[in-house]
Amino acid sequence: ILTALSSDQYNLCIQKYTGQSTGDVANVVAASMAAGDYSGENQFSWTDQYQFAATQQAYQEGGYVIQATTWPPANISTTTQDVFVLNSWSDYSVQHNSADAPPNGFAFNIGSNIALPGASAIIYLNIATGSGSPVTSPCKSPTIPSEDISGSSNQFTPRDQVVVFFNKSATTGSMITESKAYSQIIDLTETHTQTWQLSNQGIWAPATA
Repeated sequence: ILTALSSDQYNLCIQKYTGQSTGDVANVVAASMAAGDYSGENQFSWTDQYQFAATQQAYQEGGYVIQATTWPPANISTTTQDVFVLNSWSDYSVQHNSADAPPNGFAFNIGSNIALPGASAIIYLNIATGSGSPVTSPCKSPTIPSEDISGSSNQFTPRDQVVVFFNKSATTGSMITESKAYSQIIDLTETHTQTWQLSNQGIWAPATA
C-alpha cells in the first residue's frame, strides 16, 4: 500500500501532541517525507528538546507556520519549569523554576503591561527522518489567538503521542487537522521506540517480530 500511496503523490507526515492546557490538538506537520522518498521501512526520531518562537498568525487550515519574532527559536526545558516571556517581537526572556509552568512542562507568557494583540506560541522540535540529521521544525502551530493575552500564561506539558498520516499537499510546517488519510495515533508513553505496519487493507498495527 505504501507504493500505491507514493505513486498517488501522498506525503508521509507526522504530528506531535504538545499538551496545551486548553484544546490540545496535533495541528502542524512536524516532519514529512515526500512521495517517492519513503519506502517499506521509514523512521522518525527526536528528543524532548523544545524551542519557542511566536507569531501573529491565526490558524489557517493548509497554511504554513510563519514566526513573527526576529530571533531564532529559543531553547526551553521541561525539567526546570521554564516560562518563555514574549516582551516584544524582537525581545524575549526565559524564567526558570516558575510557578506559572506546569511540572514536566513549560509556559508561554506575554510580558506584563505589553499589548501584543494576536500573539501566540510556536513550539519547535528537533526531528530527523530516516538517517538524516535532525531539523528544527514546528510541532505546534498558532491557535486562533485572543485579542490580548497580556500577562496570561499558556501552559504546555508535551505528551509522548504522535499522529502518523498521509496527505497530498501537507509538508513540514503545514497546519492541518483535516484530510488525514490512514491516520493513526501512536502512544509512546510506555515504550519510546516502536515499529508500526500499515497493511494492504489500510489498517495500522504494531509490528510483530
